[in-house]
Amino acid sequence: MFYETTITGTYKTMICHSTYRIAAAMTIDGRIDVITEDGAKNCTKKDAQPCVAAWHPTRKLLGCTWASGQIGIWCDQENILREANAHQTAITSLEWGPNGNRLVSADNDGQVFVWKTDARGRLWSLCQYRLKGFITRCLFRKNLNETNESRTTECPPFFLGSSSGIVYYADDMGHCSEAAQVSSAISGLLFSENKEILVVVSGADMILSQFSLSPDGKLTPERSVKLGANLTTSNAMLEFQWVVPGIIAYSFGGSAIRILDLAREETDSLIVPSMENVRITSMAMNQERHIIAGGTDSGHIVMWKCHFRVKDDEVIPEWQAMPKLNAGGLPERISWGCSGDMLSIQKKGSIKIYDSHSTSWALCGNVSAVQTSPTKVSLVTTSKKSLEAITSIRIRGVAISKQHFVVWNGKYAEVYEFSQELSSTQLLGVLTTEASWVGIDDTSIYLRYRQRVDICNHKGTVKQVVNLDESQGDIVAVDVCSSRLAIFTSRNRLQLHSASKNELKLLTDIVLFGDIAQKEGITRRIHSIRINCDGSQVSFATEPVLIGTEGGFAPRLYIYHIDRNVTHYHEFEDSNHLTIVNHFWDLNDPRILVYEMESARLAQKDLTEDDVVREIFSFFTSVDHGVNLQEHYSVSGSNQQLAGVKTPYHYFVKVAQDFGDSDPPQLLQTTAPDFAGISALDESSVKAVAEFRFQLSIGNMDEALKSIKNLKARSIWESLAKICVKKKRLDVATMCLANIEHVRAMQAMRTPWVKNGDVNVKAAVLALHLGLDEEVPKLLFESGRLDILNEFYQSCGKWEQALQIAALSDRVNLRTTFYKFGKHLNELGDSLGAIAAYESSAVAGVDIPLMLLETNELELEKYIQSTSDKSLLRWWAQYTESAGNYEESLKYYDLAGDVLATVRVHCAMGNINQGIAIAEKTSDPAAFYFVARQQEQEGKIRDAINSFSQAKCFNLATKLAKEHDMNEELMHLALQGSPEAMIDAANYYTSFSDIERAITLYHKAGNISKAVELCFKHGHYSLLGEIALSLDLSCDRTLLAQCAEFFIQNRQFEQASRLLLASGKFDEALDICVKHNILLTEEMADAMKLPQEDQNKEKELLIRVAECCMRQNSYHLACKKFTQAGDRLNAMRALLKSGDTEKIIVFANASGQKIPEIQVAAANYLQTLDWRNDQRIMKAIIAFYTKAKAFESLAGFYEACAQVEIDEYQNYEKAHGALRESIKCLNKAKVVTNREQKLEFLQQRMQSIGKFVEARSLIKGNHKEMLQICEGLLKNPDIEFSVRTGDIYGLMIESHYANGDHQQAFEVLQLMKRKLGSKVSLSYYVDDQILVALREAGSQNTYEEENDIPEELSQS
Repeated sequence: MFYETTITGTYKTMICHSTYRIAAAMTIDGRIDVITEDGAKNCTKKDAQPCVAAWHPTRKLLGCTWASGQIGIWCDQENILREANAHQTAITSLEWGPNGNRLVSADNDGQVFVWKTDARGRLWSLCQYRLKGFITRCLFRKNLNETNESRTTECPPFFLGSSSGIVYYADDMGHCSEAAQVSSAISGLLFSENKEILVVVSGADMILSQFSLSPDGKLTPERSVKLGANLTTSNAMLEFQWVVPGIIAYSFGGSAIRILDLAREETDSLIVPSMENVRITSMAMNQERHIIAGGTDSGHIVMWKCHFRVKDDEVIPEWQAMPKLNAGGLPERISWGCSGDMLSIQKKGSIKIYDSHSTSWALCGNVSAVQTSPTKVSLVTTSKKSLEAITSIRIRGVAISKQHFVVWNGKYAEVYEFSQELSSTQLLGVLTTEASWVGIDDTSIYLRYRQRVDICNHKGTVKQVVNLDESQGDIVAVDVCSSRLAIFTSRNRLQLHSASKNELKLLTDIVLFGDIAQKEGITRRIHSIRINCDGSQVSFATEPVLIGTEGGFAPRLYIYHIDRNVTHYHEFEDSNHLTIVNHFWDLNDPRILVYEMESARLAQKDLTEDDVVREIFSFFTSVDHGVNLQEHYSVSGSNQQLAGVKTPYHYFVKVAQDFGDSDPPQLLQTTAPDFAGISALDESSVKAVAEFRFQLSIGNMDEALKSIKNLKARSIWESLAKICVKKKRLDVATMCLANIEHVRAMQAMRTPWVKNGDVNVKAAVLALHLGLDEEVPKLLFESGRLDILNEFYQSCGKWEQALQIAALSDRVNLRTTFYKFGKHLNELGDSLGAIAAYESSAVAGVDIPLMLLETNELELEKYIQSTSDKSLLRWWAQYTESAGNYEESLKYYDLAGDVLATVRVHCAMGNINQGIAIAEKTSDPAAFYFVARQQEQEGKIRDAINSFSQAKCFNLATKLAKEHDMNEELMHLALQGSPEAMIDAANYYTSFSDIERAITLYHKAGNISKAVELCFKHGHYSLLGEIALSLDLSCDRTLLAQCAEFFIQNRQFEQASRLLLASGKFDEALDICVKHNILLTEEMADAMKLPQEDQNKEKELLIRVAECCMRQNSYHLACKKFTQAGDRLNAMRALLKSGDTEKIIVFANASGQKIPEIQVAAANYLQTLDWRNDQRIMKAIIAFYTKAKAFESLAGFYEACAQVEIDEYQNYEKAHGALRESIKCLNKAKVVTNREQKLEFLQQRMQSIGKFVEARSLIKGNHKEMLQICEGLLKNPDIEFSVRTGDIYGLMIESHYANGDHQQAFEVLQLMKRKLGSKVSLSYYVDDQILVALREAGSQNTYEEENDIPEELSQS
């Protein structure tokens, strides 16, 4: 609910404080007002218009600016404005640092000042910058890893967004640099601390840009997103804020608020519910409560609450619409403040503030103080006694002790005393205090401030004070119990004080949870803390504040054990959509802690009381065993909240939904589920049961049994059995049942399917017999026995759940479940429901007629007419036929598509022609068969034979044809019938000497031998050729040989050879193939196989086949057969004849080194190819010669290679190398004819080539030495065997030319002409350009006369 405050006045803008219930508003005439729930208070007034304002993050300090360039800080505590003059133009941006010790201001000229501030609001200028364009946004960079000290003393760097589209990165030390550039003026900046990403929005073109941030402030662009159409007007609204870092909410004046998930790259829209043609005019995000508020042009505030769900390690937001507020006018601006508890709405002529407030209440013992109106408190007890007290303040909180209660509102606190009989109250004192929380016990009042706690007496006199400094953080939670005071700060510091005997003693001062943000990527906000009844443990209820979108983010319960300095926690893993409400320690047992959470059904657009569910979790805590969940149950209704715990009871306060409700508050005493039925026990029995529960939860069975050995009551043992079933301790549960002699449960445990089941099945059976029906589904789900769960729901009458289980997880029993459901509905008299269930069970054709026949046959006929179930239509047709109503039966047989029954009824009615017509129209074999039988009975044999043929019953047709001597029809029918029918007809024709038809039928039936035998016996050789094509190995070999002889006599050698092969006479078949040139195919060759035991003959046969293939030029097949015979050399020879180079290389490689002749033959063949231009062939030749160790042949090949290099490429270097390899091969060879002469010759060639190569290398160096070498080579009479004389002369000419001696070059050219003769082309040895140059150098006359220069060169 909300407290509503309206402030009248025309304001330009307003801003709410993030921590306190206070706002600031600025008017056009220069006035700045501070607004509280008591109204507006004027702070200051200037002659210039105010520009921007900003609240200090933790103090009541307001930064103010004006169009004249003035800047100041209003200190609300001192009621004074402290000013500074630095800017000359209107200020456009004002931003506090996260620690509140720095303030950044910027003006229209691009002037930026960084100010240092103190707790009183005084300003000192630290540095300034002059930037391009004016600054539109300022955003400080926060660091998760900074220490507590650095957070207090240091200022993080900050970003500045300008109208020029530049993003600057600056600090308070005078460092400023351009970090990024976007396309237009920057409308907003967002920064994610844990992901180190910066989001920049340029407003004019509606582009969102994402940058990654390095530690030194460098921005790297990652992506750009177009948010919408360009903004066309200067006053168009564009607002965007983090929902959580990574998920952005933004609006630009449309009909919806849009949600952009950067990680999943998905966009969602929040449409205004139940309202059409409305536009969003303003937007604000409540980061603490995850609520988006949007102002509409209809004058309403619409809100959505975000619940986060984890799926596949992704955080997915789900939005729930909340009740809208009537703003009473067009909301121009809205903003949240006071940690999300205050919503301010600026509209024309006024500001409206909604202050969120929940009904306050407190419990002590059996008395609860409950707020019933803004100024009233009711004291109520479990016995329904009540007493109402009226206060003089607007209540924001209430606390109670045994005889006192206190109410407060942030300005005042009133202390009351009440009588134990709740007959009267007395005001003890009024305290003027701005404490944010007030606690009370029997002797003292505790007041919580930002960094201190005051301890007063009930009159308000301060007795003691607990002070904290800035490094320890702000106080966020306080609790008092058993004279212990627990204080927890924003820096995760816990202080525990002893407040007994008017002395304040510090017991513990420790920092907790320091590494959570770094390890998990989330921070946790303390929702509440509690001290247990003996002061030994402190509990912390925490809820996550998302700073990233990866990982889980469930609420968590922490327990700190003071004496041992140990922390345990419990995380609610399956807690999607759960929010923390409260938690309490047991008033008597220090180990029991109860936790309350709230969940809502998000599918509902408008929440009602029943949509809200309170989840109650009960835990046992101990320093040695941590936190153990004991029980969990749900309570419906949002107006019923847990107030306290005192075993065996849980206390709930039932409060009104609104202060206007007339229902009085109630304090309900509810028995905890584990104590159901035994709540009226004495204190010792309660302690024994509690001890049993604790020992059972930690697995200490000896102590658990020892704690209950003295208990006798049957109800206690039954309750203990239930506890054991919930904990799945079936051994102890069985013992408890034995003590109460629960025979049925014990007998059920011995049934085979339970005995062989897992622990969940056994626990479910015990739960069923103990009345724990709500536990049965959970246990059966865990066991996976959903078939049993289906039966359980059926037995409980929960048919909807049973059908759902069957449809989703137990489909094998789906039809059975529908059938049983139909029987159930039939027993209830719900015929329509039963019909639908029977139809789903696929038994409509049986059970529906039976059901309706018993009740109303007219209804049955109507149902039959409306159904399309053919089985049901057929049943009704049979029913009417049995009643003699043939016309009706024909109608329904036709609807059912039963042609046979239709024809049968027509024949029974004497309309056989009509039946024949229907059979012919539908071509239904069964109908034709029935007609054929009718025609046979009437003696219409030909018609019957025709109908049998139409029914595909050819055997019956041939039988009729034989019986009535219809030989012509018999042959046609037999050919369409089965092989048995053909043979039967063939025997029939044989008996009548119709041999030709008999042969044809025997052949078609597959009895080839009989057909051939008849052909030879009766001389029907004309049919033998066709039959021979069907002969195979399955036929008698004698018969095959006889047919082959017949074909030989008739010179049909191809068929004869094939039959000889089939009969196994391979030699005769080969002779025919060779003699008559019959092509031996691969199929025929592969068919020539002898038994494995006769291997020698097999080899001879394969060689004969191969030789035959060689004669027929089938070289590949010959190679195959030679290889199968083991003659690989002849196989290679066959391949060589085929000329298939690829297969020759493969075969040679596969043959290995056992038969070197194969390698040599392959190499010799490859030398006949163009090996000079194919390196692969050259390498194969070398490899084959090497494998065969034919080194002499390899030497000859290397020598040939050397000559090719000389003749074709003039590459004497390679030739020299080839000759070297040739000499090596000759030396390796074992036997070489004239080895010495060959080696001497090769060495001489190598020597000459080596000298020539040396001369080539000296052409650019020692000219004379090169000439001497060439002249020496020319003197060798056998030089032509090694080096071509033309190459020597060409080298000499090139050398002379290169040294400028053209005359000498010309003379060598003339000598070369004479030595080589006129038929040799000089251009082969001398470069064409050199020949032309020699002519132009002065020797052209003689040269041209002797035609030394080619004609084409002379013309050039």
